[in-house]
Amino acid sequence: MAIAFDYGTNSGDNLSGPGSVFYNHVVGAGANMGIIATVHTAFQNITVGTVTCGGVPMTHVAIESDGQIDRITVFYLRAPSAGTQQMVFYFSGALAFLIASSVSFSGLDQTGGTSAIEATAGSLNTTANGTIKITNLSPNAYIFADYFDDPSGAAGTATPQSGQTETYNIGNGGGEDAQGYKALSGTASNSIVWSTNSTGPTWVMTALSLKPAAIPSQIKTYLSLTGAGIG
Repeated sequence: MAIAFDYGTNSGDNLSGPGSVFYNHVVGAGANMGIIATVHTAFQNITVGTVTCGGVPMTHVAIESDGQIDRITVFYLRAPSAGTQQMVFYFSGALAFLIASSVSFSGLDQTGGTSAIEATAGSLNTTANGTIKITNLSPNAYIFADYFDDPSGAAGTATPQSGQTETYNIGNGGGEDAQGYKALSGTASNSIVWSTNSTGPTWVMTALSLKPAAIPSQIKTYLSLTGAGIG
């Protein structure tokens, strides 16, 4: 079953406020849904706690940090309820800078809690291009990636590489936060890239390989008998 983008949204910049950030995410009615939530924090003074979707706690699946300023924390929920769901992000510590975001896809593996997340990767550097490579991909997998650079630097623009679909891009007058995905047709290792002219001292990226739901055995049999083939 093919993976398809469903919906994406974010909280926008949060420079001050209470110990939670929230907004609504509209989950579609497609089959085999899953939702990814990311939290982008700066200056290492914020600890991300529970993240919920429609009141259901999400599972922490990845974190990437440059050890100095920037950090991305990723959560996942299998089979979220369809319709408008409130996303709530709880944190502790002084809120210096935070962007919360979420994106949902249909066609994801549903065999276990986080079975759709078959691999994760992280990357950080001080070069002009944010590049991340992920391996061990299932056939027709998607790569989902998030790029975040230092909000203390001069304003920059992150541009996705050809073949990538960007779900959002926020420049906060300092750094840049960009998110997107890339559909794959094979199983080879693959990369996802943002080019940036930001002068922030570092950037950080995280990526997930999204595994598609299995084709039901009845459909496989039909395709085999009719000679239609299995994609």
